[in-house]
Amino acid sequence: MSLAAPHPKTGALSAEELNQLNEFLLSIDGSDADVESLDGFLTALIVGPDRVERDEYWPLCIGTKDHRFASAEESKKIFGLIDRHWNSIFTALSTGESYEPVLLEHDDPPRGKNWAAGFITATNLRYRSWMWFMDTDTSQLVMPILLLAFENHPDPLLCFSPLDWVRRRQALVGVEVALPKMFRIFQGVRKHRDRMAN
Repeated sequence: MSLAAPHPKTGALSAEELNQLNEFLLSIDGSDADVESLDGFLTALIVGPDRVERDEYWPLCIGTKDHRFASAEESKKIFGLIDRHWNSIFTALSTGESYEPVLLEHDDPPRGKNWAAGFITATNLRYRSWMWFMDTDTSQLVMPILLLAFENHPDPLLCFSPLDWVRRRQALVGVEVALPKMFRIFQGVRKHRDRMAN
């Protein structure tokens, strides 16, 4: 089955649990991941065209392949939090609700940039499938994410100009509107693929 599916544990994370997850990510040596980038990363996996197994996405999820948990208890706790957060995203999108990304309050990087960067990182796991989407008439749905992710990018071929407060807010609202639409589009693609395979 190619459809991204919910993990066993349910229940949206509380603010305290999101902070615990953020503190864990920030404590990892050699990683610049935080709970904002994690949210963008998981959202892209759930929305996207292909299922990606945890063994493949986990190193990118936390920003490094070298991390070792301090204990089995810590591993169980962190995976449990991530599974529950996955479920909250999946539930919102699969029921047609808008999904409001988890955004941290900071000025550097600008609001939403880490979220969009996490999203783009996940799309690179299935680059060809996402490039197919970029060649369709609905590719404009990704534009708000690109504006946030590549704002002030060092590569001039990828760079978008800095966003003022109004344009940043418009981009963030555009993300919320686009996510359930992308989920429905790719869900249709997955279902068609499954029918052809059977």
